[in-house]
Amino acid sequence: MRPCTALSLALVCLCAAGLARASTPAPIHAWSSGSYLTPSSDRKAVPSVQALEELFAGVAGMAGGVPAALAGLLDPQQLAQERPDAVVVVASQAEACSPQVAAQLAELSGAAASHLQLPHAMHEVRELAAGPWGSSHPVFAGLRRSARRMRVRVLGRCGASTAGSGPATPEALRAELESAAGGEQPTVVVLCPEEAAEAEAGGRDVEAELLAAASRLLAELAPRHLLVHTAHAASAAASQARLERRRQLLEAQAAVASSSSAANRTANYTTCDATCQKHVMWFEGLIVLVVILLALCVGCSCMHMVDVPTRFAQPLASRQHND
Repeated sequence: MRPCTALSLALVCLCAAGLARASTPAPIHAWSSGSYLTPSSDRKAVPSVQALEELFAGVAGMAGGVPAALAGLLDPQQLAQERPDAVVVVASQAEACSPQVAAQLAELSGAAASHLQLPHAMHEVRELAAGPWGSSHPVFAGLRRSARRMRVRVLGRCGASTAGSGPATPEALRAELESAAGGEQPTVVVLCPEEAAEAEAGGRDVEAELLAAASRLLAELAPRHLLVHTAHAASAAASQARLERRRQLLEAQAAVASSSSAANRTANYTTCDATCQKHVMWFEGLIVLVVILLALCVGCSCMHMVDVPTRFAQPLASRQHND
């Protein structure tokens, strides 16, 4: 494999790994009639799904040990003593918090016995896969473990594929809370407000109205209650779609790089073709020539060192003496 091909494959893998772990902001707020919640005072990023799982597990009475994402923010022992009978979750679908919603959040925090604020909660993209309700909202991912121990109802439309049992209105919420009164299991009602465009068209903020109505109805119908507000911005789903397209592009680039490396591997350089044989022949001839020249040089040097004559002296003519 060529170095450039290996480098491109490594970059593709790193980009894909980075995309798989991409995340989007998803702040969480909760208000309780009990005293088991504590606001977050740091800026640490908390996984939103894990935080909701721990919160709903405590409401369902599931012994999960010491919380991890909500460590120091949720008192499991106090929650076990003051378990809420009703939980209302307002699943925001707005891309940004409106001034009306922000004012309502501040008002609820001042009136609640205890509240939880996770402004730096994050959604990991890999956690946005559709859950048992067919929605990618983190609330449904957080309910995966504890839903069987609670009565879960959905009002409104939470995404393109999840339609609730009724509209997300104060009247429908009142009916659900009244029907759940005196039940053995806690009731969780998920409210999905209208899209921001539909709400603004009527000149009102449906999400802020639902928050105020939910707080009022919980105080009236469920003395032990919990109200949760969590964001599910439309940009999160759009971001997931964009990341999916980028992932497909990276996979296509990886396929091209793999095919290129496969083509390079098919060229078997252990088999010598005609051009290779010609080069080998010239190389062998060069080696033979070098060896011959080296032998001649060594031979001449040796003859010079031993002083071997190259011409023998002629014998002297015999002298005749005539006595």
